[in-house]
Amino acid sequence: MDKFPCELVVWKVLPTIRKDLCTYLVKKKKMKTKDVAKMLGITDSAVSQYIHKKRATEFALEKKMMPAIEELAEKIAAGGQKKSKMEYMKGSCILCRQIRLAGMLCSIHEGKTKGCTVCFGE
Repeated sequence: MDKFPCELVVWKVLPTIRKDLCTYLVKKKKMKTKDVAKMLGITDSAVSQYIHKKRATEFALEKKMMPAIEELAEKIAAGGQKKSKMEYMKGSCILCRQIRLAGMLCSIHEGKTKGCTVCFGE
């Protein structure tokens, strides 16, 4: 049986969003990995693995998604620890929907068949 698109989101898309957020926050915003970890609710070692490309390497977002990633990262950085987690959750859900509607998930969806519109809400 083919994987559900939501399974692919959990295994591929969300880790990629995390990787891109971690990379931006640590490299562009010069934040400490432990602070990023607290804001995203993940471990310090996970942040390190994301920024050193040891996690979330199988899927990449299209370049047109990077402004949205950067905007979310800025909101997270400005939000403080408690507000950051909510911004992260809300922003990740919005990004996930955009990714699915843009067809970016189709390239890794094992069950891609002619006429598949599962991600498009039809």
